[in-house]
Amino acid sequence: MAKAESSRTMKYVLQDFADRFPSDLERVSWVGAASFEQRCYASLTALRARKVSIDSATIIEYDTVVRPRRQSRQLVIGNRKRLRDLGGAGCSSVALPSYRFMAFLAWIEDFASGERSGTLVIDITCLTKVHALGLALWLASSRQRSAIVLAYSSPRDYDAARGGRLTRGRWKDFVFAPFMPTVSTRYRHNVGVVLPGHEGDRLRIALDEVEVHGGLVVEAKARTLRTAVATQSQNASLYERLERSPEQSLRLYSASLTSMREVQREVAATARGAAEEGSRLTLYPMGPKPLIVAAAAACAAVYPQGTWFAYPVPAFYRVTYTYGTNATYWAKVST
Repeated sequence: MAKAESSRTMKYVLQDFADRFPSDLERVSWVGAASFEQRCYASLTALRARKVSIDSATIIEYDTVVRPRRQSRQLVIGNRKRLRDLGGAGCSSVALPSYRFMAFLAWIEDFASGERSGTLVIDITCLTKVHALGLALWLASSRQRSAIVLAYSSPRDYDAARGGRLTRGRWKDFVFAPFMPTVSTRYRHNVGVVLPGHEGDRLRIALDEVEVHGGLVVEAKARTLRTAVATQSQNASLYERLERSPEQSLRLYSASLTSMREVQREVAATARGAAEEGSRLTLYPMGPKPLIVAAAAACAAVYPQGTWFAYPVPAFYRVTYTYGTNATYWAKVST
């Protein structure tokens, strides 16, 4: 088993997210996913408002089931039109399987290898969480030297914070897969990097299917008290595990949505420990997309050969999954 990368040589893949618009964005190629969520076009709107030249806009199309179907179709059609209008003449679409990790990794490698001028802006807002993991692996391992900026638009609210049940108990698949296609399947223990969000049932199923023997829980600091209460309630079983954790083997770390370097540092320390003891490192990616990308990038930078992820695939989403757009954040990728 290869040893983990030392803290002195670890690459911080992402800089911190900030709501300040990057001053050096003049020409960009944009890529992001169309969705029923209004926030899917927020970063393009911000780029247009700042009069940034958009050379191309690539819209990722998913086949995700959203209910009620009629309402969701109307929302997606309207949002897709808005994306195309904002993208301009250089706008194009690509259909990708929603939960195929290696397929997304192959696509982003091919897409990024094309010639382009200016900055590549990747909007992670409405990527599936599996694709966010693939993006993180690519960012950590790619020799891409062109400028890359990630964009993320937070919602005003989640359905769970308003008392919604989301997709409770409705799952069509369970993905448990390694970051690298050829890895060992013999490990001493399973060390977890757990990212709770507002879908507690999904996390509970993942932890029941793939049990953790210590690790790190990366909890996003809630923007509002209502969201904090909802997250605590949704993830009650996780917090019970934390209380029962012997000798603090499962540790809680609270992180700001924008603190990418801190998250990478904390997760990297957990990854190094897992590598040194010959354990599998498993990501449970249920939290906000920025924290998922930061945590996965640290795992990929330090211990890619021992990193896996556990992810229950929902049968469908509800159109009330999120409400509106709160703010758009930007993060530079280290080169």
